[in-house]
Amino acid sequence: MIYCASEETYIEPRFAGTVGTSRLLFVPESYPASDPRSDFTTNISESAADWPLPNYDHSSTRATFASKINSGNVNQLTEAWTYELRDSGCGGYSCTGAAATTPIVIDGTVYIGDLLTNVHALNLETGNRRWMVTMDTRVIGPSGVVVGLGKVFANKRGRQIAAYDLENGDELWATSLGGHIYIQPTMADGKVLAATAGAGGPGSRGKLYALDQETGDILWSFDTIESDDLWGHPEINSGGGTWYPPSVDIANRVAYWGISNPYPSRERSAIPPVQAGQETTNGPTQFSTSTPAS
Repeated sequence: MIYCASEETYIEPRFAGTVGTSRLLFVPESYPASDPRSDFTTNISESAADWPLPNYDHSSTRATFASKINSGNVNQLTEAWTYELRDSGCGGYSCTGAAATTPIVIDGTVYIGDLLTNVHALNLETGNRRWMVTMDTRVIGPSGVVVGLGKVFANKRGRQIAAYDLENGDELWATSLGGHIYIQPTMADGKVLAATAGAGGPGSRGKLYALDQETGDILWSFDTIESDDLWGHPEINSGGGTWYPPSVDIANRVAYWGISNPYPSRERSAIPPVQAGQETTNGPTQFSTSTPAS
């Protein structure tokens, strides 16, 4: 469930809860908003009504100082509208709930990517749906959207990054990243930044990607695992990649990624147990406990 509060200000939206409904607080403001079809490197609105990137801005400050909410008036917020998100349920070794990432708010529209990789576009004032893309494919990790240059970019079925038309949700392109995607993509310099995560079972490995926003072509990729054969045991090992969007230094054109899954993973029930004294790695996991800059 998404909740919208009626106080005329805005704070970072956050989801609460895991299984069942997910709750989100929206507090609208009547400031002018920037055009989402403009150059995205400058499309970081100072309006309190907008949340233009997953972490608010390229520096990942996760804060808007235009908000009027403070400790003295936060208890005056009242519900303005709600919107139901379907629980993605349980599977494998986890229950994930309905949503796990920050919505994007631009120009009076709220864009949400849920944990079934469905995409919702809602009217900020009323909560009414403007359009929806239905995939109904469960993922276990973050799965959100980013908006820019007339498109909404999203995780599609946990295996592709897709671009949808901003006005009606029509699919424009979809690109497979060759692995499991558990990330809310972000944008910078006309590029869509996304990643795979090495948490998809034996043989999976995490890579970082930059895609051309217009065509979906892969411009570059970076493998966070240095071992080509996963330390000699691809039937058991996996690792690397990331679950969260990078911070971007626009001036110097550098993206900073926090790499996750620092393991050859051998602990899941689906993976055969390792016998005592049997080693499956020959070296370090390289970048999977690091913050590489790309």
